[in-house]
Amino acid sequence: MPRPRDWYPDTDPKALEVFIDLQRKMTPGEKTACVFQMNEAVRRIRETRERKLYPRASDREIFLRVAAYHLDRDTMLRVYGWYPPVDSNLRGSTEMIAEKRFIVHYTSGETEIVHALQIIQDDDPEGYIFFVDAAGTMKALFYKPIVDRWEESAEA
Repeated sequence: MPRPRDWYPDTDPKALEVFIDLQRKMTPGEKTACVFQMNEAVRRIRETRERKLYPRASDREIFLRVAAYHLDRDTMLRVYGWYPPVDSNLRGSTEMIAEKRFIVHYTSGETEIVHALQIIQDDDPEGYIFFVDAAGTMKALFYKPIVDRWEESAEA
């Protein structure tokens, strides 16, 4: 069985110990709430990406495009009567959207630099901050209580 430090080789061992300790102290209800928060964050990341790809799409179309990532074609057509057409203009697109440089300041006094397009955060003070790239892929994830603040840097 892999050891916890092998699960996240890019994570500082001390930070991983804090994370595991926090997880162990959570009640089953708190753990379930975290799963729902993460699912909602993933949905919002996907929605953000779809809005960037289809800026003139209605809210309903964005909803359907996000749903299509989770449902097969037959289910989409049966339930919603719609399936997103293949947009040949987007297939293999090399369009780049400039990412920004963010500096994350930890409560411990340490800092970390993250290159991302935008930040998504939930309303829960004990929740998470997500940094995502132009494709809607998560670049970094931070637990709010360990972050003092973050700022956009002028340097690229």
